[in-house]
Amino acid sequence: MTNIDYVFLLLSILVYYMTEIRIFSFLSDIKLAIWKQLFLLAVALFFNQFAFLSPLLIDPLLFLFILKLEKQPCLSLKSLFLAFIPSVFIDLLSRFTVIVVIPYIFLAHDIDVGHGVIDFMAYLFFPVLHLLIILWEKIIK
Repeated sequence: MTNIDYVFLLLSILVYYMTEIRIFSFLSDIKLAIWKQLFLLAVALFFNQFAFLSPLLIDPLLFLFILKLEKQPCLSLKSLFLAFIPSVFIDLLSRFTVIVVIPYIFLAHDIDVGHGVIDFMAYLFFPVLHLLIILWEKIIK
């Protein structure tokens, strides 16, 4: 991997986790301070260094831990939904973006850039969507 691939990999990981935390806090109505979000990001990145641990297992466990710290029931169906839906939603929508949207935008099915760049472009869909929602709310008011 070249240096630019590492940069895009790092940026896509950061956008992925910050989006995941944002979706979780939106759905659960738990407002996390920025230092708590950064701490959660650091813990998630630490545990993702182990090859035998899947991110789709680590992230829900971290979210269940946050729910436990916030004195919410951890083993209810709602809590399990809140723990799993951010990871699943981002994964499914980013795969759709990579497979359908990006080739349609560039009018090509064989793009000669690395996976880090493609993943970063797919994950950027979420902050752009959030920005459009904020602008739409301001226009409506």
